Amino acid sequence: MKTLLVINDDPVQLHFLCGLLSKDQYQVVSYHSSEEAWLWLQQGHVPDGIVLDLHMPGISGWRFCELMQGHFPQPGPRPMILAVSATYSGSEVEDVLIDLGASAFLSLPAEPSRIRLAVAGLWKHSEKASGVRVWIVSTNVAQIERMRQVFHARGWQVVCYASGEQVMATSGECAPDFIVVDDPLSDMSGRDVRHWCKMSFPHATCILLESKPGSVESSLQVTEGDLVLSKGCDPNELLAQCEKGRWERALTRVEHLLETRTSDLRESEAQFRGLFEIIPDILVIHDQRGLVHHINAAGARQLGFSPSELLGQPLEKLFPSDQVGGVECTGVGSSLGETGWTETLLLAKDGREVHAEVTERPVRFAGKPQRLLIARDLSSRKQMEAEKAKLEQQLRQVQKMEAIGRLASGVAHDMNNIMTAILSHASLLKSRSDPQEGAWTVGDVIEKAVRRG
Repeated sequence: MKTLLVINDDPVQLHFLCGLLSKDQYQVVSYHSSEEAWLWLQQGHVPDGIVLDLHMPGISGWRFCELMQGHFPQPGPRPMILAVSATYSGSEVEDVLIDLGASAFLSLPAEPSRIRLAVAGLWKHSEKASGVRVWIVSTNVAQIERMRQVFHARGWQVVCYASGEQVMATSGECAPDFIVVDDPLSDMSGRDVRHWCKMSFPHATCILLESKPGSVESSLQVTEGDLVLSKGCDPNELLAQCEKGRWERALTRVEHLLETRTSDLRESEAQFRGLFEIIPDILVIHDQRGLVHHINAAGARQLGFSPSELLGQPLEKLFPSDQVGGVECTGVGSSLGETGWTETLLLAKDGREVHAEVTERPVRFAGKPQRLLIARDLSSRKQMEAEKAKLEQQLRQVQKMEAIGRLASGVAHDMNNIMTAILSHASLLKSRSDPQEGAWTVGDVIEKAVRRG
């Protein structure tokens, strides 16, 4: 059973990788700290493979690969390294890692099947020749053979040439990483070959073997970034110089990648802060303990604070005393998940309670996992809702009065019809009776009563 050392400072990723790889019958040893993993290796433990996160505090994944070069010198067995990262991606990163001694690179997130295949492929990679290519240009057959054997033992690909013309006829072949030129050649000087190689393959390191490595010409070559060694140098010394140059080149590229990444992060942070400050809602970034790390100025003003007054303060300061626990009491981030909103009360500096709807979600801030609380002031909405309710009540009252008026009008109309009939009959009774008769008097009384209403 192969042993895997998994190093990742993200507890979620670490748990996921360990659980996934354990299913493939690996004996998994895990550390969330690269320093702890390095101490484990120094105690004499030798895993078969290492799954290493590049972006970690302390000893980064880049530095860890560099340390592994010295801890497990070549030749000899060394763990295969799969570098993973959710921050970096691309072929340039992979090339740099190969130069630093990693076996493979995988950008996260990735499907579980891809991760398992990448780990399983580590030992297939070890059976293949290294991707490092070395050209040896020399007329000394014995010297060529000694160097070729040393480079082959390291797993590097070696191509030998007997003259400068042969080298210049290979412009269509894969670019070499190192070019060893044994000066002088039969058809031209080593300096001429070096000049052509640097023009054709600017990223290759040219190593010139001279009889007098301390000459003025040799000093010129050194200042231009290549190596000058004695013609009779030990091939193992030559290999060591190549390894050193390879690591230095890789570290230079790592520095460039880190500078680019840092610049991108600064630009992204500047954009984030710009957007953060212009959003009118209340935005609070706090840690898992509930301590405020950042709040936008517009949000702080809505509650009567300045941003500096709230930095480092517990989040509960923004909630009334009957809601101790702040966000936990609102249910945000639990029952509502990361996209739901709930209404609650916030506490302003002057003691007034502010109606608000809030939500919360996880974010990374200043390189650490944090929580983002978003609160939207509902005071205006509540006021509008109250005014709307008042207007609706007034409308209902008007509608009631209108209904009563219509009812009264209908009743009056009906009564008027009845009174008209009574009046008509009273007038008819009077017209058919003599004024001295009692009937006429009754009709007159009825008529007067009807007219009075």
